Amino acid sequence: MAGPLQVPLAVEVVPVPSSISAQIVSRTSRPMAGVSAVFHSVAPGASAEPALDTSDGRGMVGTMWRLGDFPGRQQLTISVEGIGMMPALGAEADPVPANARVELLILSARP
Repeated sequence: MAGPLQVPLAVEVVPVPSSISAQIVSRTSRPMAGVSAVFHSVAPGASAEPALDTSDGRGMVGTMWRLGDFPGRQQLTISVEGIGMMPALGAEADPVPANARVELLILSARP
């Protein structure tokens, strides 16, 4: 995610929890050190640890993203003070026995 106008060119299947990294660069594409970035996911039970990271000499920040408790689409956003847009990374959580439910429906027979 280097730069505010760049988007990934391909979809990559990555197991999560997984390490997520982003590079903070200037308008001239130079890495910016010492910049704080906040990682945030709103899905119930989701987490980003650490939620706050400061860019290193290569402009890199990172977090470990754990998906939330329910299957479906989830997002991790990265915000940097002074930047008007927040890049977002999406993931699809597959149902597993821990977050799936089977209900028995009893239908009355019609005469």
